[in-house]
Amino acid sequence: MGTTEIFTQSDRQRFDSGELDVCQQLLGCHYIEEDEQHRFSVWAPSAQAVHLVGDFNSWDDTATPMQQQGGIYSCQVSGVKNGCNYKYLVTGADGVRRYKADPYALYSEVWPDTASRVWDITHYAWQDSIYMRKRGRRPGREDAVNIYQMHPSSWRRHDDGTAYTYRDLAQELPGYLKQMGFTHVLFMPICEHPHDGSLGYRVAGLFAPLSQLGTPQELMYLIDMLHREGIGALLDFPGAALAEGQHTLVRFDGTDLYEQPPQAGQPPLLDLQKPQVQSYLLSAACFWLRTYHLDGLCLDGTSHQSPGDTGFVRRLAAAARSIYPRALLIARGGEGDPALTLPQEEGGVGFDMVLRGDYPGEMAAYVQMDHLFRRDYHDKPVLPIDQRGDNTFLLGYPYSQVMGGRHSMIEGCFGDYWQKFATLRALYGLLYAQPGKKLLFMGDEFAQFVEWDTDGSLDWFLHEYDSHAGMSRYIARLGRILTKYRALYEDDRGDGGCSWLQRDDRDNSVLVFMRNSRPWRGRVQHIVCAVNFTPVVRYHYTVGLPGKGVLREILSSDDARYGGSGVKNAKEIAVRGESYAGFAASAEITLPPLGAAFFEYVPASRLSGTGRAKN
Repeated sequence: MGTTEIFTQSDRQRFDSGELDVCQQLLGCHYIEEDEQHRFSVWAPSAQAVHLVGDFNSWDDTATPMQQQGGIYSCQVSGVKNGCNYKYLVTGADGVRRYKADPYALYSEVWPDTASRVWDITHYAWQDSIYMRKRGRRPGREDAVNIYQMHPSSWRRHDDGTAYTYRDLAQELPGYLKQMGFTHVLFMPICEHPHDGSLGYRVAGLFAPLSQLGTPQELMYLIDMLHREGIGALLDFPGAALAEGQHTLVRFDGTDLYEQPPQAGQPPLLDLQKPQVQSYLLSAACFWLRTYHLDGLCLDGTSHQSPGDTGFVRRLAAAARSIYPRALLIARGGEGDPALTLPQEEGGVGFDMVLRGDYPGEMAAYVQMDHLFRRDYHDKPVLPIDQRGDNTFLLGYPYSQVMGGRHSMIEGCFGDYWQKFATLRALYGLLYAQPGKKLLFMGDEFAQFVEWDTDGSLDWFLHEYDSHAGMSRYIARLGRILTKYRALYEDDRGDGGCSWLQRDDRDNSVLVFMRNSRPWRGRVQHIVCAVNFTPVVRYHYTVGLPGKGVLREILSSDDARYGGSGVKNAKEIAVRGESYAGFAASAEITLPPLGAAFFEYVPASRLSGTGRAKN
């Protein structure tokens, strides 16, 4: 059949200009109801010939030749059943015959088998209509965002060592995330990929979910259950590197069709200078948002754009917004470019936030130091607050921080057993207090001691030990505080959202700052955050404040419930009209050793005669 029946002239123009975001609806395998046949279509402009092979023709190399028009090969076949395996036998421009998986396949065989599978993804009855109506009533940068990054196949394992499937995860993950105070889960790449140590960042196809964990409908069920608990589902979208192997996109038609010219020591990279490859990537991103009800994407590979060329990523962001206007779009790389998180109507690229790549390494290096030497490196915790600039940053500790010889988060902290846990609680307290959205990698929420094992499971038995169970309770409390207090999330980029109360106390390794909400009904909410990175209790520590009122402690990381020594403040501390360090008023607080303390600051103007805050 002719490609005019596949691509309209407008579709072809958009495909060839890098603007088509529905390629999967046109290419790949589709059931044509009026013909009672399946149509197979593939883009291979330099191929000498393409044949369709599969279960339905006994894998006969010559049984089903495909017809070419405009670089697209197509055919229609009767008797194809759901679940049939198939490939394209492509005779390339170089004369080499290669069995290729379908770049637009919706499902694949379980690795190490590599065939594509015919699959009908339309038969799933979503139950998340209420969630879908409610989600995204304001831009993601103004919401509380607390992300749990996870590698699905190594989160939990069955007794026989097999990974949890999507359906297994659906039974346990949503409730766990809700209990722990996370707002979103960020799945590491679950597009089909070989089990080759690339963690999913080198893909074999961008439209099929990882078959090792189940069917497309079972993944839909997992996302449905997450939405039932109010948890957003994000995908770390692998838009840069390609898996190698005969079945992959590499040398698809005997040329570097999808990839850049080979570079020594580098994996094959998608060639985003080719408009048809842009259409492929654009369509895949939009497909995941449309088909799987995802709430957003973390877009890998933005750094592979030509310097100063943001045209493609702007189109990608715009296309995502056309599907879901409040989709949470996270840029990986490019944190020095403030235009990344500016709205497109203001001349920006249109992402919501940028993952700050230098943050985890700098902070991990800081807490690895002996307490005695931290005074000389006081800028490490200070600068991320000073340098927040015009971007909204996603801050935290991703998977890369706990693999490759870097130690686990808890093992990397200096000191004895107790000091390690106290230091990590202080570090997490600073993370949740400072401007920026939050991210933790799985296992860090209960202080797993060993490095992440991609072929194993998290050490869930550690919850039987008080220190680890206490860390878990602490992270859950931080998550609840984050979502409760607007001051901690509403304004992560402007100067008004955070103000220093004590920036330069390097001798004591202490930081104190105040987070401020935007006015609501004429009132501003204030949260004072104090962090002490030494093992010394700081009694009667004076903090300057804008005016008289009270401080009410809402969190001490040293609370015995979290594994601490029990150093806390009185429930209410008076802020007196005694000036200090340029402030009109001041209060004396107690700073726990290697600890963080959060206080709600209520100005005197908001106090009733009983000392309670006015509504």
